[in-house]
Amino acid sequence: PPHTKQTPPPPPTEQSNPVSALSNNNSGEGKSTGGGLGIVLVTGATGTIGKEAVSLLAHSAAGWDSIRIGTRSPTGASAQMLCAYDPARIEAVKLDFADQNTVDAAVAGVTVIVFIADFAEATTKALIDAVKSSPTAPFVVKVSVIGARIPKDGEEISFFPKMHGR
Repeated sequence: PPHTKQTPPPPPTEQSNPVSALSNNNSGEGKSTGGGLGIVLVTGATGTIGKEAVSLLAHSAAGWDSIRIGTRSPTGASAQMLCAYDPARIEAVKLDFADQNTVDAAVAGVTVIVFIADFAEATTKALIDAVKSSPTAPFVVKVSVIGARIPKDGEEISFFPKMHGR
């Protein structure tokens, strides 16, 4: 229904959460209050993959000091739902790859970037420019699955899977 309030899904179970295998505390006692890993930025955070990444990071015991979610609409319902996972550690920030100032601000101070984006050269260039000028030199993990599917019989492989190779 259009007026139903969105609520965050429950935390992933230890079996469904691959991030928990990397944590220092697999006791399942809940979220860390900051374990010194720094700030992680998730771009495309309100998209399908981004929401899952934020959930895994927020509910893992891996020890992120904070999670910054980059979105064009930080006050929107999707961003606010993600912030509800852990309001003390999750911050929604304006991130529009067409506006370099927002990219620079989102990247400032982060240690890791989960870069979920399209194949547009300008998008990648904006992020690289921000990373180059960042004093923290964040580690970047690029994630993309646009058009990544097995073609139907007789169908040519689309442009995006070709970008990844076969």
